[in-house]
Amino acid sequence: MDSKKYAVVYFPPQEKTLPPITNVAGVSLIERALLTGQRSGISFFYLGGEKAEARSHIEKLLQRHPCLQGHWAWLSPESPIYKERPSLLCYPYDSLFSVDVLNEFSDPENLNKVASQKEEAFFLAHLSWDKFSSAWEKGDLVEMVFSLPSSPQGGFFTKVDSPVKKAEQKLLQSLQSPLEGTVDVYFNRPLGRLMTIPFARWRFHPNLISLFSIAIGLMTAFLFLWGNYYQRIVGAFLLQASAMIDCIDGDVARLLFKESRLGYWLDVAGDNVVHIAVFTCLAIHEYQTHPGWLPVTFGILLVGATILSFGLVMYTQIKLKPAAEKVHLGKSISSLSNFIEKMTSRDFTVLIIFLALIDKLEWFLIVAAIGSQIFWILLSFMIFSIKKQIRSSQTK
Repeated sequence: MDSKKYAVVYFPPQEKTLPPITNVAGVSLIERALLTGQRSGISFFYLGGEKAEARSHIEKLLQRHPCLQGHWAWLSPESPIYKERPSLLCYPYDSLFSVDVLNEFSDPENLNKVASQKEEAFFLAHLSWDKFSSAWEKGDLVEMVFSLPSSPQGGFFTKVDSPVKKAEQKLLQSLQSPLEGTVDVYFNRPLGRLMTIPFARWRFHPNLISLFSIAIGLMTAFLFLWGNYYQRIVGAFLLQASAMIDCIDGDVARLLFKESRLGYWLDVAGDNVVHIAVFTCLAIHEYQTHPGWLPVTFGILLVGATILSFGLVMYTQIKLKPAAEKVHLGKSISSLSNFIEKMTSRDFTVLIIFLALIDKLEWFLIVAAIGSQIFWILLSFMIFSIKKQIRSSQTK
């Protein structure tokens, strides 16, 4: 059985839709249509419906895109697909889909059906070759697609009309993570997203945004170490700004299809570098202001727990999660991931601002030092429990 996945990207008449080179959040419509399909496992794309004189610009656009790895060609009677005659997905370039929508609709159960949401069909069809070729040759593809039985789908979908800002906002909202902290959901992300679309349109590299966030965070550490009362307040607000900007880099990476392992590690390691620098400088300042064993002790406990927790989280992601998924312990590892996400949120930045305003940042050292010990101990127990389940499953 052929495991290759095929798609026909349909070009509606130009008078009824936006041009395929229209920029939506930094990526043209036609590039976004192919890149989304590529993420869902489609390896062969056939472009159909565009006039021959308009093709050269589209070809140049697709040829120079560094992330586009799937094969693409203009649909014609000479195309290899006419000999292979596979089933295929068919969707227009002027619609935005989430990857999971295309994945779900590739299921054989959806063959010769049109996707729908809230009882309204939209132009995404899974067609047999005979069904597609017959309608294509007759010129009634759209009519045929919307006459098919509908199959309800979840996920994100929207048609792009002018002005594109509406579609960009819908696309941005679809990236929302349900596991973000309260401050991220109601403050950092809404404010950060005022900058996300402009950054994407200007094609700022997400790794540069991460580095900018880290630099601001390190400025906070410097102000906590050497600053006076007012400078430490500025430092607290800079730490909040760093957290807000840190919400942007991932969204920009997803909008531009520029997610990478380097970006992931830069984001994760950068957060911890900033936290360790801030906690260390805060402890040193408190020791200089109030010499004694308490600032040193709580500082060592907090920084040590931060480093230990980072190691445990990395162990969970790199080793424990793959091992658990192999023995079908997805629910257990999902609970552990939820626990990590909720306990490592950036909500503590609000507490730092409040304590800076009342000139009691030393209180944060005490609270955070105790809380971080509880976190790594609970995390260790949860990791041990899952490892025990893995060993038990392997011996059966």
